[in-house]
Amino acid sequence: MTAPFPVAFNGDDDRFVVTMGNRIIVVRRDGGVFGHGVSVDLVTQAFGFSGSRVAFNGDADRFVLTMGNRIIVIRRDGQVFGHDVTGNTIANAFGYSGSKVAFNGDADRFVLTMGNRIIVIRRDGRVFGHDVTGNNVANAFPMNFVASVMSPEEKDLFNLVNDARTHPENYPPRGNTQGAVMSSCPNPFQDAPVLRDIARNHNDFLAGKPINVVNTFPNMHMGPSGKLVWEAGEPMDAAGYHSFRGENVATGFGTAAEVVRFWMQDDEGSAWGHRNLILKCTAHEAGVGHRQGGPGGHYWTLDMATK
Repeated sequence: MTAPFPVAFNGDDDRFVVTMGNRIIVVRRDGGVFGHGVSVDLVTQAFGFSGSRVAFNGDADRFVLTMGNRIIVIRRDGQVFGHDVTGNTIANAFGYSGSKVAFNGDADRFVLTMGNRIIVIRRDGRVFGHDVTGNNVANAFPMNFVASVMSPEEKDLFNLVNDARTHPENYPPRGNTQGAVMSSCPNPFQDAPVLRDIARNHNDFLAGKPINVVNTFPNMHMGPSGKLVWEAGEPMDAAGYHSFRGENVATGFGTAAEVVRFWMQDDEGSAWGHRNLILKCTAHEAGVGHRQGGPGGHYWTLDMATK
């Protein structure tokens, strides 16, 4: 491509470069926006856009994307803003409603758009999508869950949960046992990779919160939207689980065995809610997630659901 006019040659002053149709758009650190038309193999001279500045909040503005005739800015805290572009004029920013995007710090490495979808690629290779309708961003859903493989810690937790589900007599509750389910389930949980990735994503979200907040009910079960993870419209529901959805969370325990003992035997303080969820025989599928790191040290999530 012939470029008699250089593009983004101002060092760190040129912060973001994106494309919109047959234009290259350069967003400067001060929020100024410049465009270059592209015709076949020729890049034209830069021109300045009039109207609003874009992404001028320093490091608080982390990603700049385009979707149709709209510039999208994703802030470090996950908030999403848009600027409509008409000709060479950029409209004032407006905030998107719905879900936050890419708010997990350096764990979220790349963000791009594909049609009406924002795609987030995490540092561990997992991919999540957010569908965009009008000025609303939908909750994230995993795009590569089929290839998900359990870690050794997750395998231990999944196997021990199923052992407790089918042999609860090996995990007798301690303390006041009133309300604790004692009967076993004939059906072990079926492994659900989509629930596993939802559980992992929840652990990552919790690891970004102060541990005293996470360990307070119902905060440990709230997702980025501020809703409880089993509510309608949240990831488990979006993945097709409409009959039943439930979740157990534990932090701080170094091994899966300690987690299962806590849920099954030392759950009096939660009125045996964790134990009873594991022994809920109408819950058919489960996914477990483990994360090491963050204020809580270890994060363990068990998501259970029925379609």
